Amino acid sequence: MAAFAPDSKWLALCLNEYEPQAGVLKLCAADGTERAELARAKGKVFYKPKVSPNGKRLVVEQSKGRIDQPAALRVWDLETQKELFAFPSGGAFPFADFAFSPDSKRLAATDYRGTVRVWDLTAGKLLREKSFGKRMGIWNVAFSSDGKRLAVGGQPKEDQADDPEPEPQDLPQPRVFLFDLAAAAADPEVIVCPQGYLGGLGLSPDGKWLAAGGAGATHLFDLTTHESSPR
Repeated sequence: MAAFAPDSKWLALCLNEYEPQAGVLKLCAADGTERAELARAKGKVFYKPKVSPNGKRLVVEQSKGRIDQPAALRVWDLETQKELFAFPSGGAFPFADFAFSPDSKRLAATDYRGTVRVWDLTAGKLLREKSFGKRMGIWNVAFSSDGKRLAVGGQPKEDQADDPEPEPQDLPQPRVFLFDLAAAAADPEVIVCPQGYLGGLGLSPDGKWLAAGGAGATHLFDLTTHESSPR
């Protein structure tokens, strides 16, 4: 797995072996020339490298590659090539998704336990934590362009013992939870999506539109009226 820097001149590269598990995290120039080795791991692998919008931070998930094992988000300062923080997941569950805020000062992540967290990357402090419980699967995260809101995608879980591959229209309706990050104690606003599997999320640069994939379409929600239309 790889992630380019904003200036496209270099990239972070995860090189993994799985039998036995081992991982290497490197920085390379765009032509493939190795610039630095940031970390090695035995018994664990590296996933989903992401570079902050300002190009100064790198976050990578380190885990055992299993859904029932814990993980950590490791954050590096790319100017000094030193690790700054290691944020653990909740219990014996890895992360589902994570993203930098547009100003690169915060990191948001969801895990397979149904929890979303937001950290301050200046001090390594946990700013926000919300658990949705075992009955709600939580997946994608996306910041608004001004960093004031966080969208989190989720879907109620159901017992699929009788039908392990249900039709999309038979699934519970997905949800998008909109957090006002300036109101620490406020519950998120809930947007109910059409039935089907939940796809990706995106907020428009002007903050007026939410795009949510699912049910064979991309649904656009007008956040000023909360009306939706499939595309």
